[in-house]
Amino acid sequence: MVGLALALSGCASPTAKPTPTETRTVMQKAMDKCDLISVSPGLSLGDGKHTLILDGKGKEDSDGMSAETELCILKALNVTDAILNEIETTRALDGRQEGTWDGVDASWTYHPDNGLDLTLTEK
Repeated sequence: MVGLALALSGCASPTAKPTPTETRTVMQKAMDKCDLISVSPGLSLGDGKHTLILDGKGKEDSDGMSAETELCILKALNVTDAILNEIETTRALDGRQEGTWDGVDASWTYHPDNGLDLTLTEK
């Protein structure tokens, strides 16, 4: 096996360039901190990996993301205490709410049947 590895290592072209390391967006880094992958329940990654769309679990929407996981994403994005309080106190009657912090635009709705739905976009 060692001989095969040595033989194969000599096959590389002297002009071959190393593949550049992928630059992770802020949203991807937040996903990494929360051990999420792009096929996690209730999660969509869009806009060139600069937007996270979180579909929270509700009483009638059991396929969504847990509130704990949504909180993990928010904390990984360094949500401010003020915005977190606004999110936590949103009622179904309040409609779509918005907030901004540290280069992140957020909008959200809440209904007990549908859960907390968040759209987070890196500016």
